[in-house]
Amino acid sequence: MIKEEVEVIGTSVQDLLREIVSINNNTHLRSINETNAKRFLERHTNSGYVIISACRGSRDFNLDVTIPQQLNKLNQLNNQRTKELLSDIKKKGFTYTPCFGGFIENKGLENEQEVYEQSFIIYPYKRDESYNFQELKDFAIEMCNKYDQNSVLIKAPTDKPLYYNKNGDVDDEMGNDVTFNDITQTYFTDLNKNTTNKIKSDSTPTRFTFTETYIPLLPQSYSEGHIRYLKGEIFRN
Repeated sequence: MIKEEVEVIGTSVQDLLREIVSINNNTHLRSINETNAKRFLERHTNSGYVIISACRGSRDFNLDVTIPQQLNKLNQLNNQRTKELLSDIKKKGFTYTPCFGGFIENKGLENEQEVYEQSFIIYPYKRDESYNFQELKDFAIEMCNKYDQNSVLIKAPTDKPLYYNKNGDVDDEMGNDVTFNDITQTYFTDLNKNTTNKIKSDSTPTRFTFTETYIPLLPQSYSEGHIRYLKGEIFRN
């Protein structure tokens, strides 16, 4: 069960969905389970996709997240970067699905809290129904540079999922037989390591336990679906 308010690097999931995805109802997120992940793979493995985030960690901004004001500043910076990345995706005309890596911070302790890492699955199909995977790959590496990411995950139509760095070189690869849930767990765990950066030399390390990957719920009305479709979002059943 997802709580009423959970943190997405400083803002509630619901607030973020309202702001960047135009969801205007009280629904939250749904898990990518094995059933709908299988449908996702059947639809998009052969055409390809990329997964990328714009978020960075506190050390990248010289912020101390043990100070509430500086934590809020980090949240504001990363949320703004996420909105800018979405704007870049829309300008290019690519279709996309917002996705969130779910984690439990300090699982089993009194200060346990659900947090999410923000990202986008982007597809090589544009809103005008044209297809160009090479353009998508080039765009992903361009965004990797623009938002100073360590890497971007690229799944080409005829290749296994690969991590590419900002120079366009392969950093790491995954096996051919991994499931989409395996891919997203690895991706979001790597991303979480880069964005939390909460460990100080004189403090107990914060523990982050990966739970699941989540995506927005389907539109709850025709008008909501139309608005989200016009913005380029692809809905997953």
